[in-house]
Amino acid sequence: KSNRKAFAAWQSEEKSRLSGISIPAAHAHLPFDYPRGKSLTNLGSTGRPATIRGRDRHVLSSRRGKFGSGILFKESGHIQLPRIFGNGGFEPNSPISWSFFVNPQARAIGDVVSCLTADKRKRGYQVSLIESVDSDELAVRFRMTSDQASGNEMLVTTPPVMKRGKDYFHVSVTYDGSLEAEGVTIY
Repeated sequence: KSNRKAFAAWQSEEKSRLSGISIPAAHAHLPFDYPRGKSLTNLGSTGRPATIRGRDRHVLSSRRGKFGSGILFKESGHIQLPRIFGNGGFEPNSPISWSFFVNPQARAIGDVVSCLTADKRKRGYQVSLIESVDSDELAVRFRMTSDQASGNEMLVTTPPVMKRGKDYFHVSVTYDGSLEAEGVTIY
């Protein structure tokens, strides 16, 4: 009973503390069930599809995924999310998070998800799988770039955390908008 009372008190306190905070709607929700060529239906923002990047011979869409359909990249390729910041630009002080399932296969390295501007500065972010030098495992890397030409970027890389094969891994990345590497958490 004391645990219930403590939980109820905490819950009431949190509700009042968070009452003025609004959580933004998802800018991308990609079920992968309805690819149209290289365009992916975006249930999070109608009219703003994501794009499958990669050579046609390296991308096989509509394969069985962890839940429903998935996209199989035989070699290179990734998902380009629609641009959401400013005038198609990038605001590095905006908090954001991503979550996806990945099943790394033999050549599964490089970008998985990205959202970069089309200009020379390549402002935006990328989530990639990186090969470990010492083992057969892969690490997850988050890169945020405010000006690629000048080298103004932030990198956060996990230790090797996943093996290639049959298993699916649920990867989540959060960034708090602090402009600091400590503001990035990779789960």
